[in-house]
Amino acid sequence: MLYNNHFLLTFTKPNLKEYLKPFFMKNQKTLSTSFHHSSVLTLMLCSLLLCTVSCRKPTVHTVKVISDCSDNEGFTSSWDWLEQESLPPLLSSITQSLSGSIFYKDIYEYDDQQLVRIHKDLSNFSSIEVVFSYDKQGRVATETLLNGSETIGKATFTYNDRNQIVKADYQIDDDFIAKSQHYVAPWRQAAHKAIVERLKRMKKETKDIYNIHVDYVYEGENLASETWDYDGESEIITYTYDNAVNPFQGIWSLDDELLLYPDQLSKNNVLTATYNEEGDIDTERNTYLYDEENYPVAIIQDYSMEDTIRWNYKKLQYTAVDPK
Repeated sequence: MLYNNHFLLTFTKPNLKEYLKPFFMKNQKTLSTSFHHSSVLTLMLCSLLLCTVSCRKPTVHTVKVISDCSDNEGFTSSWDWLEQESLPPLLSSITQSLSGSIFYKDIYEYDDQQLVRIHKDLSNFSSIEVVFSYDKQGRVATETLLNGSETIGKATFTYNDRNQIVKADYQIDDDFIAKSQHYVAPWRQAAHKAIVERLKRMKKETKDIYNIHVDYVYEGENLASETWDYDGESEIITYTYDNAVNPFQGIWSLDDELLLYPDQLSKNNVLTATYNEEGDIDTERNTYLYDEENYPVAIIQDYSMEDTIRWNYKKLQYTAVDPK
């Protein structure tokens, strides 16, 4: 479920005047002269106020979020979060470094709790950013990739009644790959290479815009398969998963292409991805190490066994009103 707004748990105090109006009307004369009835009224008011407070107890929530990622080739990704007093934290920025030198920083911008833009900072070669729009249910409706003032890609999403993305229509500029020269998260590089190869195969003819339609099918809370349809060709990708926590679910990013990854859409972590293009089948495999809370702390991808990507976490707290 890809939401970028959080629910604020609030409650409304009862209108005591309206609530007690029948009591006042019936006992107006007696109340003005009777200490007994005054005491009863005071007890009723105290009881109502006590119930209002006691039925809405503040609860401290603890969430576990990515703090940094690294590999054994000197890459580091540092994640900063905006802590909120009564709402879950919001991702603020991701800083990418190589051998200690920062080469860019993704900045996340919000309108209240809703993510509206991710843009590059410290980038020497582009002004790439992605802008989001929303439907009436608060779900991401479109995602537009910009290079300065020029649109180089756009995605439009359709949801099912479980708020899962089931269809995506992508419009990609002919020079998309050349214009969007920036980093791809290392745990996504295998999938990224497959996407780039797919885009290159589309470029059989010179066009200004390429149109891609993707159907997403789920099993429970995980993306089971996605079917690509482009220029009369199709490809099916199927996934299998572990039963551990996926820390990247629901997080939008500014990677080298506009298309969605399964870790954005799924509750658990991808174990295998099988690509089937007209009978030509290729499977990629991931191996994870986990902590005591069943979060992945490292991934080894079979295409690059010598490179292990490690994730670290931190715990953040916020206090919200219990709705019960």
